[in-house]
Amino acid sequence: MTRDKLTIGAMGVLLVLSSIWGVNMVAIKISNQGLAPVTAAAFRSTAASVIIIIWMYFRKIRFFHRGAPLVWGVWAGALFGLEFLLLYAGLSYTSASRGIVLLYTSPFFVALGAHFYLPDDRLTWMKSAGLALAFFGTAAVLIQHTIVFDPVTLKGDLLALGGGIAWALTTLVIKKHLAGEIEPIQTLHYQLFFSALLLWPAARILEPAPIRDFGMITVMSLFYQSVIVAAASYLMWFVLVHRFSVSRLSAFAFFAPVMGVVAGGVLLGEPLPATLLIGLLGVAAGIYLVNR
Repeated sequence: MTRDKLTIGAMGVLLVLSSIWGVNMVAIKISNQGLAPVTAAAFRSTAASVIIIIWMYFRKIRFFHRGAPLVWGVWAGALFGLEFLLLYAGLSYTSASRGIVLLYTSPFFVALGAHFYLPDDRLTWMKSAGLALAFFGTAAVLIQHTIVFDPVTLKGDLLALGGGIAWALTTLVIKKHLAGEIEPIQTLHYQLFFSALLLWPAARILEPAPIRDFGMITVMSLFYQSVIVAAASYLMWFVLVHRFSVSRLSAFAFFAPVMGVVAGGVLLGEPLPATLLIGLLGVAAGIYLVNR
């Protein structure tokens, strides 16, 4: 059963997840220096899938289902793989900050899709105003990164935006067809397993030279993406998706771009905008309106 209102505990978890995902954009940028982007995405899904399968084996949790759950699990995994195929490729052409803000347009698509696809998660004027305010808060943080366009950067921007749409579709499919039918860890298993099956052939086709400069920094980056993000944080995310309104959950994702900008400044030396505090306040106010 979906709970419309988020609990204090759920909000706390969402803030932690948003911070983890913001740093993940920097980790992707770093791993792209050592591995071709789609190959890195395939490795991430595979490594995390192995971790989840081992956990499920010892907990005696069923790996696969029959009928509709398996069909929708395949769809969710394919969309999940498509999200990161587009995102990892996009970050090869655009900055980590721009890629973050475009990926995290996903809450708009989630809220819009939920209005028509999920009968108990309608889009209200208050939610719409909150989403818009949170987005403009994010835009304020990234304004200096979004004024100038060139063909190469625009290509990366469009790829990252496509990743945001794919993420939204994944969330909606899970909420509509898998939540309440299977366990959250089984949902994550489908995501990782079937996305890996999509990403490895894509990497083979698109990237004839997958290894660039594979060193310890690349290993550390892949560890973060595989263990911390894909295995641990996504499992917590799916637990929340199974229990709460996805439009309210997704609004918290706007914190991730802000954290990503901070991480990009600290770890990659990207400039920190003067509007950072204003943007953070806008995001916080927008999330408050969405969850009133």
